[in-house]
Amino acid sequence: MAAALKLLALWAVAAGTLLFHQLTGIPGRYLGQGHPETPSLPVTVADLLFLAVLVALPILALAALFHWLRLRWLALPVLAGPWLWAADALVFPFRSDFGTTWTDSEVFFELTLDPVYTPLALALFLMAAAFLLRRPTGPSR
Repeated sequence: MAAALKLLALWAVAAGTLLFHQLTGIPGRYLGQGHPETPSLPVTVADLLFLAVLVALPILALAALFHWLRLRWLALPVLAGPWLWAADALVFPFRSDFGTTWTDSEVFFELTLDPVYTPLALALFLMAAAFLLRRPTGPSR
């Protein structure tokens, strides 16, 4: 039960850092404006949080697999990849505001990778993963 709570906490941290990255790292001020793919619907924090929770599901599944296989420290560098993929998946719809002829790599390098917020959010996520996936201390049952 404790392991499941730790994995759910890691999922929440992943979604929280992805939300932080969306609110600070996406160029432009999107809150309250129309979403790029559906301009009649305004972008809200609840919408961004919902999307962050959804794209963090593969991170939860991968963390659970590494926890089950007892490869906790190997999980840290591997979890960075899905986190970056999730950050890119959240930013990808905003490419229409900057040019629809962009390739996927241009969207990643121009909109996803922020020199300040991306490393900060990723470091917060990986520190939480190191803390939550560590071996429990105390007597084992």
